[in-house]
Amino acid sequence: MIRDALIDYVSNIGIKQIVICDKTGIPQTSMSAIMNRKRQIEVDEYAKICDALGVSLDFFYQKNKEA
Repeated sequence: MIRDALIDYVSNIGIKQIVICDKTGIPQTSMSAIMNRKRQIEVDEYAKICDALGVSLDFFYQKNKEA
């Protein structure tokens, strides 16, 4: 799942959720729910997160296919 690839990536690079929230405008409660697998990522949130992390939109899709 793309969300799992995102969670693994964020964990591996050691970026804090609050940094992503600040860069994206996504509320911390929403980001926490995403990162704790309690809700799916909306398309606009996914685009903002990819932009904030400096990766392409297909980055996590490719990582998901590799797993």
